[in-house]
Amino acid sequence: MDFGISATAFGQKLDAYTCTVNGKQLYGKVKVVEHFADYKVRVVSYNADLNVDTTRNYPSQCGEWTFVEHFEDFSIELVSSSADFTISYDYPAGITDYALRHQKPAINESTCTYGGIRLYGKVQVVTSFADIKVKVVESFADLQVEKVTSFPNDCGKWEFVESFPDFTIQFVDSFEDISIKFVDSFPGF
Repeated sequence: MDFGISATAFGQKLDAYTCTVNGKQLYGKVKVVEHFADYKVRVVSYNADLNVDTTRNYPSQCGEWTFVEHFEDFSIELVSSSADFTISYDYPAGITDYALRHQKPAINESTCTYGGIRLYGKVQVVTSFADIKVKVVESFADLQVEKVTSFPNDCGKWEFVESFPDFTIQFVDSFEDISIKFVDSFPGF
């Protein structure tokens, strides 16, 4: 299992390395509520995003849950549709291979990375086997990119090079990993 990538679970950012969704951990003391839950969860028999183990008294690993009435680490609402992520109780605890295989890495705005790749630096455009597939858009971009000729040291600053890149990109019209908008100032998110 590759714990270095993130996945998107029904619009939520599922980070396998830290075992979190949108910054909240997926282990610990859990309270089941009917409204205003941290997560909406659907229980499934197979192809779950997270396998849950409820046998631990002191849950400290990914997917280990203890159900409580008070002093919870997070709350869940059990739903039959529109879940933030799915869980199963039949397998060892943790983020599943299914979730990692079927969902793409997420952008981490705090570290300015996509699946562990920095979104700044020296960039080479390639036609295949790119680190990141990029679609250029005019609005609602994942990242604002400023083309620079030196010192691409800040989030969204890209220096295009022909060799020795920090990462490679391929421009695509669909099935992109991220979307970008070229700007003259204020790169980043």
